[in-house]
Amino acid sequence: MMERNEEGLDDDEVRGLLRQGAAGRFDHHYRALAERLVELNVPDTVLVLGWEMNGTTYSHRCGPDPDAWKTYWNRIVTTMRAVPGQKFRFDFTRAAAGTPSPGPSATPATTRSTSSAWTPTTSRAACRSTNR
Repeated sequence: MMERNEEGLDDDEVRGLLRQGAAGRFDHHYRALAERLVELNVPDTVLVLGWEMNGTTYSHRCGPDPDAWKTYWNRIVTTMRAVPGQKFRFDFTRAAAGTPSPGPSATPATTRSTSSAWTPTTSRAACRSTNR
């Protein structure tokens, strides 16, 4: 979901990036990726939009802003699924049991996980900030 994935970005920077993504700032990258995958004749690709979202080190972690993370994840899915000819599936894998999913957009396409209800309470509990 973010570049510079393992560069140790602080929570303020990750929060800002998540909010930019949730607002659509990176949609063009995901649209281009989706178009390219369809052009390459792999419209049924399974995509993993980050991993271990409730971790503390990756730049795509949800802890700094769980609501923006969820909005951004679903925005990527919506953007990519809008490309004609796509049959993408989006794999959501958790780092730990009980971690909330990004919501219904992950449920039908999930290949290794089951979805649980996403609520602000569970998302904040699962997505702890590294700056306490």
